[in-house]
Amino acid sequence: MIYDASYLNLFELMPLEDNNKKAIDANWSFIELDRNLRWIQFMDKLIGDIKSWHWDFGDGNISPEKNPLHYYEKAGE
Repeated sequence: MIYDASYLNLFELMPLEDNNKKAIDANWSFIELDRNLRWIQFMDKLIGDIKSWHWDFGDGNISPEKNPLHYYEKAGE
């Protein structure tokens, strides 16, 4: 019986080489800082040489910040 099969791993995933990466790739995430207050932290995880940001929160508010904090007035927005 095998107790340690780590030696059976034949390959290891490596990061993509530069010539295989997209020049720009949109990616973002968010976390709830306070669910009751509807306080959200948005985080830019874009790949590429980004010079400006335009966040539209869907409630009439926008932000040019890279990682904006936003408070939603009403739930469900």
